[in-house]
Amino acid sequence: MKIKIFLIDLLLETNRRFPHIDQERFEILYSGWRQQGIRHGRNPQFYVGAWKRGWLAQTDANDFRKYIGLT
Repeated sequence: MKIKIFLIDLLLETNRRFPHIDQERFEILYSGWRQQGIRHGRNPQFYVGAWKRGWLAQTDANDFRKYIGLT
């Protein structure tokens, strides 16, 4: 069973740590993480699907947190 981490929760967590990160900047961070994943061979549709459904699996959310400096 996958544990879902909602993107809105990641945005709020990011905003608590980095108050200057609003939704627009969060989307830019997500785009950078997406580009990094694609360069490393991940399917681009994964990122589009995750953004549309509004959540990531816990392992992916942890990778995103690491990318933006939350962990």
